[in-house]
Amino acid sequence: MNPGSTNIRQVPVNFQASNNEATQRRAGKHLVLVGARAGITIPAQPQLTARMNLPIVPNAQQAAILAGRDQHNLIYGNAGSAKTTTLALKVMAELKRGTLPSAIQVLTYSRAAAKAFQERLSWMGTSKEAIRQVRVHTFNELCQEQLAELEGKTQYLDKPNREVHSTVLLAIAQARRHAEARGHLDDFTIPGDGSLLVPSLLRTFRRLKGSLAVQVLGNEFVLTPRSADEAEAGYTELAVLRAYERLRAGESSESTSEGDFEREEYRDSIGPQFRLEDDPFYDMACVLTADDPIYTAGDHPLKLGIALLLVDEGHDMNRAMFTVVQQLTEHNPISQVFVVGDIDQVVHSDGGADKTFMQETFVRTFGHTSEYLLETCWRFGDSLAGPLGLHAHKPYSTDPDRDTRIEILEVADVKLVAALIDGAFQSSLEESGGKMPSLAVVLRHPGSAVQLENALALRGYSTEPYGFEPFALRPEILFLRVLVAWATNNIGTLAQANLSLIQRSMAEFTGCMNDNRFKKVSYTNLGVFHTNFLGEVERFVAQADKGDSAPIVNFSDGDAGEIVRRFLAQMRDLEPRELARLVLDSGFVSMAKRAFVFDEQVDEAMASMLDFARSAAEFETFSAWLDQMANRDADAQRGRAKGGQILRLYSITAAKGLEFDHVVIPDVSAGSFDGDQQEERNLFYVATSRARKKLTMTFTGRPSSFLSSFGRPEDWSALG
Repeated sequence: MNPGSTNIRQVPVNFQASNNEATQRRAGKHLVLVGARAGITIPAQPQLTARMNLPIVPNAQQAAILAGRDQHNLIYGNAGSAKTTTLALKVMAELKRGTLPSAIQVLTYSRAAAKAFQERLSWMGTSKEAIRQVRVHTFNELCQEQLAELEGKTQYLDKPNREVHSTVLLAIAQARRHAEARGHLDDFTIPGDGSLLVPSLLRTFRRLKGSLAVQVLGNEFVLTPRSADEAEAGYTELAVLRAYERLRAGESSESTSEGDFEREEYRDSIGPQFRLEDDPFYDMACVLTADDPIYTAGDHPLKLGIALLLVDEGHDMNRAMFTVVQQLTEHNPISQVFVVGDIDQVVHSDGGADKTFMQETFVRTFGHTSEYLLETCWRFGDSLAGPLGLHAHKPYSTDPDRDTRIEILEVADVKLVAALIDGAFQSSLEESGGKMPSLAVVLRHPGSAVQLENALALRGYSTEPYGFEPFALRPEILFLRVLVAWATNNIGTLAQANLSLIQRSMAEFTGCMNDNRFKKVSYTNLGVFHTNFLGEVERFVAQADKGDSAPIVNFSDGDAGEIVRRFLAQMRDLEPRELARLVLDSGFVSMAKRAFVFDEQVDEAMASMLDFARSAAEFETFSAWLDQMANRDADAQRGRAKGGQILRLYSITAAKGLEFDHVVIPDVSAGSFDGDQQEERNLFYVATSRARKKLTMTFTGRPSSFLSSFGRPEDWSALG
């Protein structure tokens, strides 16, 4: 918020605050109220309810929003403060005033949020026909729908497939040739074909496209390593993105000038070859901002006859989304725009999300703006609201009937965390009468949760991850697993593993992708994989042992071949408890750098591999360890879990917008979930605010500074 801005009118609401019940302190420009319900009483508004015939009684803050008539409005709501309910009340109030359902547009970030909004309207008694006519879309859905009117139907993909993977690889090759032709090859940082980099590049594209990074640079931008640095973007990423977008648009020519970076293909082609998630609103933003648009003023793609525009989770907006909101406002007879969100929940910076689109950028764009607050939390009680108010430096009041239990535990190791989760699951299962427990394990670093997943597996649990890849499918885990199975004559334990992923992982780590045989062959069964791929590597090892200088397999990095040979030799007399030490001393880090390139990915891959190796110490033999992995492969294929139930693990971003009776957050430790960066603080805020009845947090060693809002360490408990 910008309280000093002349364009902002903060709508006053009368609070009855008791200094005996609340402690007040200043934090910057915000007044933070801490204590029981923060000492705030918000009166209900029965008169408004009776006048509008609303199904529930709004409080004073909600009433101010419903009664407001200014055109441009921002609503700042705390987590659990009924933001969606308030927007649904606004829709009902407008319907009572006579606004046509089809003239109301609601935009959300996710399909789950859009569905929740419609369910809220239904719960309030809105007719099925009115719900059907009210325009409730995600940003992607609205833009995809309207782009189809311009281009015809375009293939929409929920997730990358082989076509996308191949397109990225081709883009890497084209960008490399482009860099070489212009003398920038030394600045192009992707060696090899970059197969394992495809997911990370797609994530980078998502951020660059969401923030319209290229479009902001203007038509005169010429891509060079220096200009990329000045634009605070990577030369390699921008070069590959340019090639990728041309290929996605159906262009095959590379004979474009260095400065020709804009997506001019909209003038010459009808839509792209495919769209991934987030591409629709990016493509729409490109259409809307093109110098030579493919539409006329009379058939603007967002001219929809909208009178009321409501944007839920506005804190997730990036520049492409904001461009859509701006154009909707300009080209429709909109009487009011309401954007609701919580700037302490901005956790999608990887997609270009920026809180300024709910702050100064909004005001600068639209002018006079009214601000509203929603401070009362209906999800959890005082025991959680008070600490979160301190953490986020803002007022937080609660429903007095809510009670949330907070549990902070020091644990000695990950086995105790697994035991804790096991107990929580069984307790929740009993309370729910055998139904799926409302329990979520929320992880700050899901890529480093290998030990926890293994510890849970030893307790008989199958886990279902949301927002991240199961550790058993990660390339570094597959690489190590194959080597250990091979060295100990346990190749049969890979029978139900994903051989396609194994092939790519082994080839990228060893450098064998330089051999065309391994690029073209897809291994359909374990026997073929063992005979062909591992057979070739095995012959290389045998020849290296004999001093043969002409191995069959052409390792592009001679060190990689030596590392594999040495590792296999040392595995012969190794005990499972010694595997972690061997991995640490193996030189795998140089192979990881080949596969991942970027330092943070290399560090995470090595940590993951080391944690996986440590899990072997729980078994007497490598055969037993690998058999357990094989059983997990079989469980994953059958979808089997303990007692027929599934234990769900969430990344924080995947849990955002959801709520659970019990939330467990492991490893809230210094150095793991800590720091001064705002997004890190926001992630903690989002994770903790998912809980309704109980929140359990654990730490090992020194606790995170974030836990200081929850009282003194001597009041916490210890396990182990």
